[in-house]
Amino acid sequence: AQLGHLPQRLTSRLASGLVVRLEPLAAPSRLAILAEAAKQKRVPLTADALEWLASQAAGGSVRATLGLLQNLA
Repeated sequence: AQLGHLPQRLTSRLASGLVVRLEPLAAPSRLAILAEAAKQKRVPLTADALEWLASQAAGGSVRATLGLLQNLA
């Protein structure tokens, strides 16, 4: 209903349920997400601590990565 501004080929794919594979986050992406989230939550972490947390995220998912920070905050 609200997809009228998109091309027809994309609208039909979205309407039928587009399936995409999501790859786990790479270490630099996990590090960047953690650094930004720590900044927003005002959690002071050293670069070493951020790197260690980023390496601990199971499966590289955003949820797991942010969950580690949440446990500290």
